[in-house]
Amino acid sequence: MLHYRSGRFDESEPFFARSIEAGANVAEVFRVHGFLLAYAGRFSEALVRLRKGVELALPHDPRDIALDYPKLWIALLRSRLGERAAAADEIRAYAKERGKDDWYAKMAAFVAGDLPEAEFLKVAESPDEKVRKEQACEAAFYGGMIRLIGGDKPGARRFLEQCVATGVTNFLEYQGAEAELRRMKN
Repeated sequence: MLHYRSGRFDESEPFFARSIEAGANVAEVFRVHGFLLAYAGRFSEALVRLRKGVELALPHDPRDIALDYPKLWIALLRSRLGERAAAADEIRAYAKERGKDDWYAKMAAFVAGDLPEAEFLKVAESPDEKVRKEQACEAAFYGGMIRLIGGDKPGARRFLEQCVATGVTNFLEYQGAEAELRRMKN
């Protein structure tokens, strides 16, 4: 976790892998490892780890956001792996279970294809400056990912660059945007 929290993702990934190989059965270990694998472009492996992290965390209080982001990333990964319709159904069902019409529900609706991009970006305009910046980071990331999944690399790049420009470095979305931008350069 020290390497992970310090942004040294390449250094932290082997520690999480060894923890799991040694029998760690902790939801957070699987979730973080899943995010690290996604950053590395190892999407199938990331999907397996994130699903296991979600499974280990259940039962889940729908008001707790601990599984919201893994569920969103699972939907993105499944979409990238050719399961877009099933991914949309799954994230839609989870959002309905959660039952709140809040920022997470809006992100889920956008990822599911139920909320148009322009409306989604308007929702991210919070009056609170800190929240606005954080939501701008998330909105730009998910906007970029949906465009990338849809084959619009230039549009995806613009959104991902906007995400990084927010400077919200402690968010998964920021880290994911940096990883995607690195992959686009190669």
